Amino acid sequence: MISLSYWTRAATQNVICSKNAGRPSRAAFFASFGRFSQMVSLVGVGFLAAGCALNDAKTPVLEPPQIRSGVGRMAPVLAETKFGKAVANAVISHPALRAGLADVQGAEANLAGTKSAGRPRIGVGLNLASGILGTSGSGSVLPVLSVSQLLFDGGANRARIEAAKVGVVSSALSRETTAAQVALNAVQVWYDLVYQRRLMSIMSDNLSKHEYFVALIEERVVAGAGTETDFLTAKSRLASATAQRTTIRGNLDRAEASYLEIFGNLPAKPPIPAKAPFLPQASDEELIQTSPRLRGLDAQIIGAQAVLKATHAGSWPALILGVDASYDPATGQAATTTSASPSYDITNGGQRAASIAAARSNLDRLLAERQDLERQIIRTLAFLRSDARTGKEMLQSAGAAVDASQAVVDASEEQFLIGRMSILQLLDAQRDLSQSKQSFLESERDLALSGYSALALTGDILDVFGILLPLAGPAQDHLATAATGNSIGKDAADE
Repeated sequence: MISLSYWTRAATQNVICSKNAGRPSRAAFFASFGRFSQMVSLVGVGFLAAGCALNDAKTPVLEPPQIRSGVGRMAPVLAETKFGKAVANAVISHPALRAGLADVQGAEANLAGTKSAGRPRIGVGLNLASGILGTSGSGSVLPVLSVSQLLFDGGANRARIEAAKVGVVSSALSRETTAAQVALNAVQVWYDLVYQRRLMSIMSDNLSKHEYFVALIEERVVAGAGTETDFLTAKSRLASATAQRTTIRGNLDRAEASYLEIFGNLPAKPPIPAKAPFLPQASDEELIQTSPRLRGLDAQIIGAQAVLKATHAGSWPALILGVDASYDPATGQAATTTSASPSYDITNGGQRAASIAAARSNLDRLLAERQDLERQIIRTLAFLRSDARTGKEMLQSAGAAVDASQAVVDASEEQFLIGRMSILQLLDAQRDLSQSKQSFLESERDLALSGYSALALTGDILDVFGILLPLAGPAQDHLATAATGNSIGKDAADE
């Protein structure tokens, strides 16, 4: 390390000089030292100037992604519905959101600590050598006050502050991602409870119908109009219907437990949720720009750029101004030492080069991950659009199948009572009706959830439910806020 210090001592100027005639005089020594100091000072200043020029020329302006602070591009069309209020409350009160807020506050604390590195450092201590060696007038230990200030470090501290700021943004965006996922999960849990309860009703009706068929065929066997085979067939189908109902009962219990976990109370009859509004009419590239996952990755990329910048800055000299002051109460004299020390590491065993390579590799990895995530989101959006198109057709087909199956069961029962149809044909018709009703419920649920899944993917689900995640503390001073866009979304039915 090359280190230069300019010292000024007001209290002592004692210098030990050689008494040998062949050695230079004290005046010649100081003259030589002065010329050497000037030379090294010029070299240090040259390094500092080069560092400043490089830093200013190659440093891009870092713009962190925006943080939601209000209504975005979609209107909160579900915010005033009972369903919407329940979902919003479940999101805001979820433990994962409280943990996310703690992460944001931790990032804010890290930012405050990073900023403090550029402030003056003040310390107090004792000069033990003055008492041991007797350099003070009284021969006692002297109190010392030290003040130091970082004047230049090649922009390393500024880059670290930029990285810490982006860390706050990244934590906030991670919280947004969690909120969007929790909102989608709450919607899925709500739909699942409605679905399982309706399916339980269908299976209970199916079981009652099979019990009726068994009683009916038993009467016919006793009267001599039926066979034992018909009775055993009906009993077998009754056992299958009982097993199906038991399975659905277990699924309903799990759905109710999930609902209690998310919403805290179990309603006797939860309302049917409103239909999800459509996404804005825009290109996929425009839609995915609001994705919390993508914006969070953008923040990580900017943070990695700042880390790389800080690592590069370590290649340039640093300049620290220091002042040490001591006071001897016995003599009433004060001694002050001032230092302005540029320093530069000529070699550090390759650690700097390795750190730069690691920082650059991390940045390249994040850039590749962003490209891959963008492709995944676009592909998923395409899948969801396909699900929406085919889901509508499947729902219409399932509804028509239910109507046709119900007509077949009604006709088959009449034909069975007059002896024109076997019990097996009647049981098959009843089984088809039960399956068609279940398919209709599944198609209805899947179609509804595909719309909410698309909203969660782009982050618009938070706008639709009017969910805001306010940030308290220092983050409000430096986080960018999202501009309020056009309110879109008119296809949600109120309750």
